[in-house]
Amino acid sequence: MREALIVWGGWSGHEPQECATIVKDILEEDGFKVYVEHAGEDTSDSKPYLLGNAALSVGIYFPRLWNSFDLTYEISEWQNGWYINSNYGDGLTNKGHVIGHWGGDERRFGDAVGAQSHVLRVGWELKFGAQLEMRLATLANEHYSGVPYDRAYNGTLTYSRPLGAFRAGAEVMAGRDVFGENVNRFGAFLRYTGAETSMDTSYGKSFVSGADDTAELFVEAGASAARIKIEPDENIFLHKSSAGAHLAAGARRAVSERSDLGVRVELDDVDGHALTSVRMIDYRYRFRNPLAFTFFLGASRYDLATPAYGLYFGAGVQWREIMPGWDIGIDAREAMKVARDHLLPSDPPALPRSDSFYTIESLSLSVTKRF
Repeated sequence: MREALIVWGGWSGHEPQECATIVKDILEEDGFKVYVEHAGEDTSDSKPYLLGNAALSVGIYFPRLWNSFDLTYEISEWQNGWYINSNYGDGLTNKGHVIGHWGGDERRFGDAVGAQSHVLRVGWELKFGAQLEMRLATLANEHYSGVPYDRAYNGTLTYSRPLGAFRAGAEVMAGRDVFGENVNRFGAFLRYTGAETSMDTSYGKSFVSGADDTAELFVEAGASAARIKIEPDENIFLHKSSAGAHLAAGARRAVSERSDLGVRVELDDVDGHALTSVRMIDYRYRFRNPLAFTFFLGASRYDLATPAYGLYFGAGVQWREIMPGWDIGIDAREAMKVARDHLLPSDPPALPRSDSFYTIESLSLSVTKRF
């Protein structure tokens, strides 16, 4: 499971308008990659298309910044039930270590607790193919399992360089685990590569691409109105209405003469809780006039007492270029069967069902600024 986050922001030491210019220059020079994964440990509500005990991973990867650097930032979160399965006597492990994600080892063995992790990786290409890499990681487990976990964090510094058909290097790691214990490690390695290599990353060789004039970043702001259907148990339904702010940031590029494809992260205030949605597929069709049609599919995270996850989809219309670089649009959206298990003492008794569902239907009106 690979994880991470789409980020929109600035660089320390630059004014906001300078930050936007830097981002645009980077994109035009070498581009970037965004990766998203929505997974489930099981199915939900007895429906094969709904993922139970979900996980969401989102990330952004710049393969080359300012000629010598590459950068990756990723975030991952999973609900309870991950990396524990009765079909495997020791869980999903190999020689005592959890398979799938480094955070699976950061807990008491056999505790199916949910968690959230962040990873920042920066690579620096030095002379003669040498590399210096810094990796910072942190992880926090949920607290409902009864185990008094601390926040884990660690930093790793790695130096390597080609040596004929090999790559030789050393790394040092220091940090603290979820039990509050200090963790330190020093290692050296010699890897056979078959040829001299440079600028390799954990995501494969970096790519160098030409500028794509159709690629663009955008941010949007507006308001949304939502209707929430809550199912705390079978045949029990509650309804609420809510209105709040809507924010989003994303990127897209043309894939045909009239079609665009991109990704987007959205944030909505729904009944006093944050609803974060990721459009894993964000499609737009541009008509010959300023009108455009959009369709999107992804996943939503509802920030309740413990995180709830579900499918996210919708469609909308957009009027482009109301002013140069500005669009306005209306979207009809649904976060479907957003689910969380009953894990807390304050949750309803686990009879006959052990989870609650939230279906959030909303309509948003927003203004988009393109860069």
